Amino acid sequence: MMYIGFIGLCLIAAIFVALPMFRRGGVDSTIEHAATMKALYRQRLKELDGEGSVYDANLDEDLRQELGAVLLAEHDADVTLTAKSEQQKSTQSTASVRWLSAGALLLPAIAMALYWQVADPFVHEIKGAEIVLSLPFETHQDELEVWSQKLQDRVGRVANDSKSFYLLGHTHLKLGRYPQAAQAFASADQLVEGDASVQVYWLQARYLAAQGVLDEVSRGLATKLLKTNPGMPVVLEILALDAFRGGNKGVAITYLNRALSGSKNPAQIASFSTAISQIRQDFVDAPPAISIQISAQGTVPHGATIFVVARPIGGGMPYAAIRRPAILLPLSVKLDDLVSMSDARKLSAAESFEVVVRLSLKGSAMPQTGDWQWQSPALVPGQDQSLQVVLARPVG
Repeated sequence: MMYIGFIGLCLIAAIFVALPMFRRGGVDSTIEHAATMKALYRQRLKELDGEGSVYDANLDEDLRQELGAVLLAEHDADVTLTAKSEQQKSTQSTASVRWLSAGALLLPAIAMALYWQVADPFVHEIKGAEIVLSLPFETHQDELEVWSQKLQDRVGRVANDSKSFYLLGHTHLKLGRYPQAAQAFASADQLVEGDASVQVYWLQARYLAAQGVLDEVSRGLATKLLKTNPGMPVVLEILALDAFRGGNKGVAITYLNRALSGSKNPAQIASFSTAISQIRQDFVDAPPAISIQISAQGTVPHGATIFVVARPIGGGMPYAAIRRPAILLPLSVKLDDLVSMSDARKLSAAESFEVVVRLSLKGSAMPQTGDWQWQSPALVPGQDQSLQVVLARPVG
């Protein structure tokens, strides 16, 4: 659009320069009038020549002298008027040309200054930079390096380009330059404060730059992200790793369970599930749990979800819950305080409970028609127990 505006101003300037040429017609009309009058006088003299038989010689001579005097007077007036018109025309034309020429030169200069101030003449240099989000480091390291330099030059010229800072952060992250990535994402966050898509990568870059240590800034950032999205897998995974390294295996399992429940990435799901199993095997101080082996009869519908819930007898707010994709079947899970809904409502505090295992066709937390469901008898907490669950398609 700025290019169109600049071209438009140049056209206006050209019109201003050409305008004096079209204004000469008004002065030339005086000359045309004089020529017309002379022609009329000449025609009248010819008529007198043809009327020689009608008028006597003296009268004819008097008429000719009178016409000649009038013609002379008209001619003198025409010459005077023409001279004045030419002089006025020259003066006006010179002044007009000067002003219009100055305007013609000034308008493009103003247009160019406006373009450089408002527009972005170098934006074409980073066109298509979004590709860095999908380029794998293993096969496109050179291309990532090129984009890294282009984006670095870009933010050096335009300090308020949040998108370029964001893309630059991704290139640094993929190239293993974690401190630089953290700095780029921090700059992007200052420009678009509160954007979770920026903050989650900022957290990852800070965590990697600190070699797996969460400082107070990173921990506060993680807390802020979970307030917006309590099931954000990447954030929960970082908190789980931090808890595990700190010796808090129970907290690590809690975070991983939440991360697994919120993830839709098959590789991530398998990784979280394996991590939970390994931590539980080495967790000697784990609270009493209900171990549940789950399988299914027949073909499991694609995209289905497994919900395992410990709730009051007959229904009510769950004490503990687990959510897993049905593609993991057959699977083994444990219900205990580590997967409780909240610290104020732990499974170990219940007098009695029942376990409901449901295969949801639509992934809904609420029961739907067509779901596969299994329900246990009444159970009591305080001891390790095992359940064998076989899910089947409902009859009818």
